[in-house]
Amino acid sequence: IEDLFYKREVSITHKCENNELIDIKDIRLLVELLKKANIIDSHQGNNGYKLKISADKLTLLKIYQAVSEENRPHLFDIHLNPNDKCLVGANIKPVLNDMFTDLEDEFAKELEKRTLLDCINEIRKRL
Repeated sequence: IEDLFYKREVSITHKCENNELIDIKDIRLLVELLKKANIIDSHQGNNGYKLKISADKLTLLKIYQAVSEENRPHLFDIHLNPNDKCLVGANIKPVLNDMFTDLEDEFAKELEKRTLLDCINEIRKRL
């Protein structure tokens, strides 16, 4: 863990491969998504990864967009087949859709305000 907070480069697979709670395939998928989004870079000949964007400039929104492959946060799903003959069922989709869109927009704004460095600093406080 110390490497993650004090160095810019860390071998993710080495740190995680002995933890039975972490599926290394999931880590590799996330790494590929972060590379595709130009957030991290790998070096030939080792397992190290380097941030291409400084932690104080890397927003949580950019990370979210990279790993979810969506441009905007999506938090809620609405039942796809409500009963249109029901007063609630006929109206619930547009009502909830508007509310959820507003909440997702606010969530995106909050993610844009926070950076990876903010997260690192919060973790440091708890160590």
